Amino acid sequence: LPDALQLPFSGFDAARVPFESDRPVLFVCVRGGRSRAAAEALRAQGWSEVYSAIGGAAALGAGIRQAAE
Repeated sequence: LPDALQLPFSGFDAARVPFESDRPVLFVCVRGGRSRAAAEALRAQGWSEVYSAIGGAAALGAGIRQAAE
């Protein structure tokens, strides 16, 4: 993804996100739990266009493989 950043959840701070709040944000982790928590934290800070990949990268990868078959 263009402009993608890798941010470790252990150091994630919703008050200090390194991009503007008017841009859409998609969080992805391995299974979806940490990305959901990060998205909820940004929404609590007033961000509106925040998304979390349901099922994480594992589900995304499965969907990509199924679409390619």
